[in-house]
Amino acid sequence: MATIIYHHIGDGSSPFINRLDITTSADEFKKQLEHFAKTKVEITFDDGYSSAFEVALPLLQEFQIPATFYLNLAALTSGTSWLNKLSYLINTLSDGHWAQFSRDAGVAAPARNVYPFWKFFDYPKTLEAIEKWYSGPATTLFMDRKQILELASDPLFKVGSHSRNHWPLHRIPRELIHDEVVAHHHDLEKYLGIKPSGFSIPFGLREDATDNVIKCASQIDDCLRTSFGGKAFSNPLLPEKQRIGISDWARLGTLLSAPKLETFRERTLPFGGGLRPLKGGSQ
Repeated sequence: MATIIYHHIGDGSSPFINRLDITTSADEFKKQLEHFAKTKVEITFDDGYSSAFEVALPLLQEFQIPATFYLNLAALTSGTSWLNKLSYLINTLSDGHWAQFSRDAGVAAPARNVYPFWKFFDYPKTLEAIEKWYSGPATTLFMDRKQILELASDPLFKVGSHSRNHWPLHRIPRELIHDEVVAHHHDLEKYLGIKPSGFSIPFGLREDATDNVIKCASQIDDCLRTSFGGKAFSNPLLPEKQRIGISDWARLGTLLSAPKLETFRERTLPFGGGLRPLKGGSQ
Protein backbone atom coordinates (compact mmCIF):
# COMPACT_ATOMS: atom_id res chain seq x y z
CA MET A 1 0.00 0.00 0.00
CA ALA A 2 1.31 3.46 -0.90
CA THR A 3 1.66 5.92 1.97
CA ILE A 4 1.04 9.61 1.25
CA ILE A 5 2.50 12.40 3.39
CA TYR A 6 0.98 15.85 3.90
CA HIS A 7 1.80 18.76 6.19
CA HIS A 8 -0.15 22.02 5.77
CA ILE A 9 -3.49 22.26 3.96
CA GLY A 10 -4.93 25.57 2.75
CA ASP A 11 -3.38 28.99 2.18
CA GLY A 12 0.41 28.78 2.07
CA SER A 13 1.13 32.51 1.85
CA SER A 14 2.09 33.00 5.50
CA PRO A 15 5.75 34.07 5.87
CA PHE A 16 6.04 31.38 8.55
CA ILE A 17 5.16 28.65 6.04
CA ASN A 18 5.66 29.78 2.45
CA ARG A 19 9.39 28.94 2.30
CA LEU A 20 8.96 25.39 3.61
CA ASP A 21 7.30 23.87 0.53
CA ILE A 22 4.78 21.94 2.61
CA THR A 23 1.43 23.38 1.48
CA THR A 24 -1.36 21.66 -0.42
CA SER A 25 -4.34 23.87 -1.25
CA ALA A 26 -7.75 22.81 0.04
CA ASP A 27 -9.04 22.38 -3.52
CA GLU A 28 -6.08 20.22 -4.50
CA PHE A 29 -6.42 18.15 -1.35
CA LYS A 30 -10.12 17.50 -2.03
CA LYS A 31 -9.35 16.41 -5.60
CA GLN A 32 -6.71 14.02 -4.34
CA LEU A 33 -9.07 12.55 -1.75
CA GLU A 34 -11.71 12.01 -4.44
CA HIS A 35 -9.23 9.71 -6.14
CA PHE A 36 -7.89 8.07 -3.01
CA ALA A 37 -11.45 7.20 -1.95
CA LYS A 38 -11.53 4.84 -4.95
CA THR A 39 -8.30 3.04 -4.12
CA LYS A 40 -6.31 1.99 -1.06
CA VAL A 41 -3.70 4.32 0.38
CA GLU A 42 -2.40 5.31 3.79
CA ILE A 43 -2.74 9.05 4.49
CA THR A 44 -0.34 10.69 6.97
CA PHE A 45 0.23 14.22 8.24
CA ASP A 46 3.48 15.40 9.81
CA ASP A 47 4.07 18.22 12.32
CA GLY A 48 0.53 18.87 13.58
CA TYR A 49 -0.36 22.12 11.82
CA SER A 50 -3.77 23.46 12.84
CA SER A 51 -4.83 23.39 9.18
CA ALA A 52 -4.79 19.59 9.40
CA PHE A 53 -7.61 19.87 11.93
CA GLU A 54 -9.45 22.86 10.52
CA VAL A 55 -9.26 22.08 6.79
CA ALA A 56 -8.17 18.47 6.23
CA LEU A 57 -10.15 16.76 8.96
CA PRO A 58 -13.66 17.63 7.64
CA LEU A 59 -12.65 16.47 4.15
CA LEU A 60 -11.18 13.21 5.45
CA GLN A 61 -14.42 12.62 7.35
CA GLU A 62 -16.48 13.44 4.27
CA PHE A 63 -14.66 10.79 2.23
CA GLN A 64 -14.26 8.44 5.22
CA ILE A 65 -10.50 8.13 4.65
CA PRO A 66 -8.38 7.19 7.69
CA ALA A 67 -5.21 9.09 8.53
CA THR A 68 -2.40 9.23 11.07
CA PHE A 69 -1.08 12.55 12.40
CA TYR A 70 2.57 12.62 13.56
CA LEU A 71 3.26 15.35 16.12
CA ASN A 72 6.16 17.40 17.54
CA LEU A 73 5.52 18.23 21.18
CA ALA A 74 7.80 21.31 21.18
CA ALA A 75 5.82 22.93 18.36
CA LEU A 76 2.47 22.00 19.88
CA THR A 77 3.31 23.66 23.17
CA SER A 78 5.08 26.74 21.79
CA GLY A 79 2.96 27.49 18.73
CA THR A 80 5.87 27.73 16.29
CA SER A 81 8.89 25.63 15.37
CA TRP A 82 12.43 26.69 14.51
CA LEU A 83 11.54 26.00 10.87
CA ASN A 84 8.66 28.49 10.96
CA LYS A 85 10.97 31.13 12.38
CA LEU A 86 13.53 30.32 9.71
CA SER A 87 10.89 30.75 6.99
CA TYR A 88 10.02 34.15 8.49
CA LEU A 89 13.70 35.20 8.47
CA ILE A 90 14.09 34.13 4.84
CA ASN A 91 11.18 36.43 3.99
CA THR A 92 12.12 39.45 6.07
CA LEU A 93 15.88 39.87 6.50
CA SER A 94 17.74 42.32 4.26
CA ASP A 95 20.46 40.89 2.02
CA GLY A 96 23.19 42.07 4.38
CA HIS A 97 21.47 40.69 7.44
CA TRP A 98 20.75 37.43 5.63
CA ALA A 99 24.44 36.97 4.89
CA GLN A 100 25.36 37.65 8.51
CA PHE A 101 22.60 35.40 9.82
CA SER A 102 23.80 32.54 7.61
CA ARG A 103 27.32 32.93 8.96
CA ASP A 104 26.03 32.99 12.53
CA ALA A 105 24.05 29.83 11.82
CA GLY A 106 27.13 28.02 10.52
CA VAL A 107 25.45 27.44 7.16
CA ALA A 108 26.69 28.71 3.80
CA ALA A 109 23.38 29.90 2.35
CA PRO A 110 23.75 32.72 -0.18
CA ALA A 111 20.33 31.85 -1.62
CA ARG A 112 17.23 32.32 0.51
CA ASN A 113 16.41 28.66 0.82
CA VAL A 114 15.51 26.52 3.83
CA TYR A 115 17.25 23.45 2.41
CA PRO A 116 20.84 24.15 3.60
CA PHE A 117 19.63 24.77 7.13
CA TRP A 118 18.40 21.25 7.65
CA LYS A 119 20.84 19.57 5.30
CA PHE A 120 23.84 21.15 7.07
CA PHE A 121 22.20 21.86 10.41
CA ASP A 122 24.87 22.88 12.95
CA TYR A 123 23.73 22.09 16.48
CA PRO A 124 23.36 24.29 18.51
CA LYS A 125 24.73 27.10 16.35
CA THR A 126 21.85 27.13 13.85
CA LEU A 127 19.21 27.28 16.58
CA GLU A 128 21.05 30.01 18.49
CA ALA A 129 21.27 32.14 15.35
CA ILE A 130 17.56 31.76 14.63
CA GLU A 131 16.66 32.87 18.16
CA LYS A 132 19.13 35.77 17.98
CA TRP A 133 17.78 37.13 14.70
CA TYR A 134 14.10 36.35 15.05
CA SER A 135 11.99 39.31 16.16
CA GLY A 136 8.70 38.40 14.54
CA PRO A 137 5.29 38.25 16.19
CA ALA A 138 4.09 35.47 18.43
CA THR A 139 1.84 33.15 16.45
CA THR A 140 0.16 29.79 16.85
CA LEU A 141 0.39 27.49 13.84
CA PHE A 142 -0.20 24.09 15.42
CA MET A 143 -3.10 22.15 16.88
CA ASP A 144 -3.80 22.49 20.57
CA ARG A 145 -4.41 19.58 22.92
CA LYS A 146 -8.19 19.87 22.71
CA GLN A 147 -8.13 19.66 18.90
CA ILE A 148 -5.80 16.66 18.94
CA LEU A 149 -8.00 14.78 21.41
CA GLU A 150 -11.11 15.59 19.36
CA LEU A 151 -9.36 14.28 16.27
CA ALA A 152 -8.19 11.13 18.07
CA SER A 153 -11.71 10.43 19.34
CA ASP A 154 -12.77 9.61 15.76
CA PRO A 155 -12.01 5.94 14.95
CA LEU A 156 -10.78 7.04 11.52
CA PHE A 157 -7.75 8.79 12.98
CA LYS A 158 -4.64 8.04 14.99
CA VAL A 159 -1.80 10.19 16.33
CA GLY A 160 1.89 9.32 16.37
CA SER A 161 5.18 10.98 17.26
CA HIS A 162 7.55 12.89 14.97
CA SER A 163 10.46 13.73 17.36
CA ARG A 164 10.43 16.44 19.98
CA ASN A 165 11.93 19.37 18.03
CA HIS A 166 11.98 18.26 14.38
CA TRP A 167 15.76 18.52 14.25
CA PRO A 168 17.63 16.56 11.54
CA LEU A 169 18.65 13.57 13.63
CA HIS A 170 21.88 12.84 11.76
CA ARG A 171 23.10 16.38 12.58
CA ILE A 172 22.66 16.44 16.36
CA PRO A 173 24.84 14.90 19.10
CA ARG A 174 24.31 11.20 19.62
CA GLU A 175 23.36 11.70 23.26
CA LEU A 176 20.29 13.74 22.26
CA ILE A 177 18.74 11.08 20.02
CA HIS A 178 17.02 9.12 22.79
CA ASP A 179 15.31 12.26 24.10
CA GLU A 180 14.22 13.33 20.62
CA VAL A 181 12.77 9.93 19.72
CA VAL A 182 11.98 7.69 22.70
CA ALA A 183 11.53 10.14 25.60
CA HIS A 184 9.48 12.43 23.36
CA HIS A 185 7.19 9.54 22.39
CA HIS A 186 6.46 8.86 26.06
CA ASP A 187 6.11 12.57 26.89
CA LEU A 188 3.59 12.93 24.07
CA GLU A 189 1.60 10.08 25.60
CA LYS A 190 1.62 11.86 28.97
CA TYR A 191 0.61 15.17 27.39
CA LEU A 192 -2.33 13.69 25.47
CA GLY A 193 -3.32 10.87 27.78
CA ILE A 194 -3.40 8.46 24.82
CA LYS A 195 -0.77 6.14 23.42
CA PRO A 196 0.89 7.42 20.21
CA SER A 197 0.67 5.09 17.25
CA GLY A 198 4.12 4.85 15.70
CA PHE A 199 6.90 7.26 14.76
CA SER A 200 7.85 9.13 11.58
CA ILE A 201 11.37 10.44 11.17
CA PRO A 202 11.66 14.27 10.91
CA PHE A 203 12.21 15.45 7.33
CA GLY A 204 11.79 11.82 6.31
CA LEU A 205 15.51 11.72 5.60
CA ARG A 206 16.88 8.28 4.89
CA GLU A 207 20.33 9.49 5.92
CA ASP A 208 18.88 10.08 9.39
CA ALA A 209 18.54 6.32 9.71
CA THR A 210 21.77 5.90 11.64
CA ASP A 211 22.21 2.83 13.82
CA ASN A 212 21.44 4.87 16.93
CA VAL A 213 18.25 6.34 15.44
CA ILE A 214 17.08 2.89 14.31
CA LYS A 215 17.84 1.46 17.74
CA CYS A 216 15.78 4.17 19.43
CA ALA A 217 12.93 3.99 16.91
CA SER A 218 12.72 0.21 17.39
CA GLN A 219 11.70 0.84 21.00
CA ILE A 220 8.51 2.65 19.93
CA ASP A 221 7.60 1.32 16.47
CA ASP A 222 7.84 -1.70 14.20
CA CYS A 223 9.08 0.19 11.12
CA LEU A 224 10.92 3.39 10.22
CA ARG A 225 8.87 5.81 8.12
CA THR A 226 11.05 7.77 5.69
CA SER A 227 10.35 9.96 2.66
CA PHE A 228 13.29 11.68 1.07
CA GLY A 229 16.55 10.86 -0.64
CA GLY A 230 19.54 8.73 0.15
CA LYS A 231 20.01 5.01 -0.23
CA ALA A 232 17.60 2.40 1.03
CA PHE A 233 18.81 0.98 4.31
CA SER A 234 18.67 -2.54 5.61
CA ASN A 235 18.63 -3.17 9.33
CA PRO A 236 17.39 -6.26 11.17
CA LEU A 237 15.73 -4.13 13.86
CA LEU A 238 13.33 -2.19 11.61
CA PRO A 239 12.01 -2.41 8.04
CA GLU A 240 11.73 0.82 6.09
CA LYS A 241 8.36 2.26 5.07
CA GLN A 242 8.94 5.01 2.52
CA ARG A 243 6.21 7.62 2.06
CA ILE A 244 5.35 9.78 -0.96
CA GLY A 245 5.35 13.55 -0.51
CA ILE A 246 2.80 15.41 -2.62
CA SER A 247 1.63 19.02 -2.64
CA ASP A 248 0.81 19.95 -6.21
CA TRP A 249 -2.12 18.64 -8.25
CA ALA A 250 -0.32 18.97 -11.60
CA ARG A 251 2.71 17.01 -10.38
CA LEU A 252 0.35 14.38 -9.00
CA GLY A 253 -1.23 13.60 -12.34
CA THR A 254 0.98 10.64 -13.16
CA LEU A 255 0.31 9.10 -9.76
CA LEU A 256 -3.45 9.45 -10.07
CA SER A 257 -3.54 7.94 -13.56
CA ALA A 258 -1.35 4.98 -12.59
CA PRO A 259 -3.24 1.66 -12.48
CA LYS A 260 -1.63 0.88 -9.16
CA LEU A 261 -0.16 3.37 -6.70
CA GLU A 262 2.39 0.74 -5.68
CA THR A 263 3.75 0.61 -9.23
CA PHE A 264 4.25 4.35 -9.38
CA ARG A 265 5.73 4.43 -5.89
CA GLU A 266 8.47 2.00 -6.88
CA ARG A 267 9.78 4.30 -9.59
CA THR A 268 9.54 7.67 -7.90
CA LEU A 269 11.36 9.54 -5.22
CA PRO A 270 9.62 12.36 -3.34
CA PHE A 271 11.50 15.63 -3.09
CA GLY A 272 10.62 19.19 -2.21
CA GLY A 273 6.94 18.49 -1.70
CA GLY A 274 6.51 17.02 -5.20
CA LEU A 275 7.64 14.00 -7.17
CA ARG A 276 10.57 13.42 -9.44
CA PRO A 277 11.43 10.22 -11.30
CA LEU A 278 14.26 8.03 -10.17
CA LYS A 279 17.22 7.91 -12.52
CA GLY A 280 17.61 4.14 -12.58
CA GLY A 281 18.13 1.84 -9.65
CA SER A 282 17.51 2.53 -5.99
CA GLN A 283 19.03 5.61 -4.41
